Amino acid sequence: MTTKEESAGSASRGLTALLKKKTMVAIVALCLLGAGGGYSYWHQQQASQSAAVTYRDQVVKRATVTQKISALGQLKPIRTQEIKAKADGTILKLFVHETDRVQANQPILMMDNSSSQAQVAARESSLAQARYDLKKALDGAEPEELAKAEATVKQQEIAVQRALTSLQRTQALYDSGAETKDNLEKAQVEVQTNEQKLISNRADLDTLRKGTKPEQIEVLKAKVKEAEENLKAAMQDYSGTEITVPFAGVVLSIPVEEGEFAAQEMVMATVADLSVIQGSFYVKEIDIAKVKLGMDALVTVDALGGKGFKGKVTRVGQNPKTIDNIVNYEVLVDIDNAEGELRSGMTMTAEIVINEKANALTVPTDALVTRDSAQGVLMAGDSPGAGEPRFTPVKTGLRSDALVEVLEGLSEGDHVLIENRKASQSSSSSSSKSTKNSDSMQPPPMMGGPGMGPP
Repeated sequence: MTTKEESAGSASRGLTALLKKKTMVAIVALCLLGAGGGYSYWHQQQASQSAAVTYRDQVVKRATVTQKISALGQLKPIRTQEIKAKADGTILKLFVHETDRVQANQPILMMDNSSSQAQVAARESSLAQARYDLKKALDGAEPEELAKAEATVKQQEIAVQRALTSLQRTQALYDSGAETKDNLEKAQVEVQTNEQKLISNRADLDTLRKGTKPEQIEVLKAKVKEAEENLKAAMQDYSGTEITVPFAGVVLSIPVEEGEFAAQEMVMATVADLSVIQGSFYVKEIDIAKVKLGMDALVTVDALGGKGFKGKVTRVGQNPKTIDNIVNYEVLVDIDNAEGELRSGMTMTAEIVINEKANALTVPTDALVTRDSAQGVLMAGDSPGAGEPRFTPVKTGLRSDALVEVLEGLSEGDHVLIENRKASQSSSSSSSKSTKNSDSMQPPPMMGGPGMGPP
């Protein structure tokens, strides 16, 4: 290698070393710059968050604390009945329409009664026959009827004697070989038939002489009663051709039209009594034991502009129903609906007062905070402007949505501090995280090598 080549190589190596050194200096400078910017940003955020926390003052005072159970539900009639056809027939005339108000026993439609008339006539005939049979049994036989029965017996006795004489003659001829066996058997059958008739006639005569037995009289009386009930049912079906409603109320539906054929038991109308309406809703199993019969309830209906109606608990259900994997029980509240504002199917909200305490020492529920698993409130420092609020433990009692009773830890007239939540705290999760870390917040780690700190 020549001297000139050695000199060129040495210069190249020196230039490379210089470039590496400058590059390292630039990287270190950038790291320091980034660390300083990150620290500055963190410091500004902490200052901003600290400045954003403000409090409002609330005086501890006495008030009434009302504990309630609230639930969504639906209104339904207290009494509903389907009106059914009592017999087959054609609907001739409709007298009312859906939503019409009706009075008790008011006709709502007319049906063709031709088939009912025929049924009534047949039942009347059956009743007449049953009554005649009973009367005959009770009165006993008439003299002429008794004489006729006696004559029948005598005539049958003569018939039996004639049959026996004929049998004897046929038997003698058969024994001599002058008569066939077939004619002999016919003569024997003739005797047996007449003897059976005689036995029956003598029994009839004996019955007429002694009268009908008591047990037979009872059977005949039962037949008369059955015939009367059958006729009564037929008459009801006949009168049912003019269909009426059993109680005053509102016609919820009439699913039939004039000229339509209605089979027996077909639903022709549904009527509901809406003078008192029920609110139906479900209460979770954890609260159901607190609900008692007769408790007052306030029912509000959004469809009526949130208007409230007073009611009373009339039923606390025993049959469980699982809703969203939680066991619930139905509760019914009766509400007076004399003005007719409430309608079946409306959505409502029910509130039941389960506990109430007047003149209780209270603070707002949002004044309560938790520190190290202890419940308490924040109060101003011992001197004005003395830094962070002071945490004071309290013992609480009855609680409502807005107020909580304080049993120990505060006195009437004390002042508590309630944190004002900023709109910038957009989510509960970020707020919770900020609160959790506020007492032990450390600056973020610096960029760069070990031992490098803030500028």
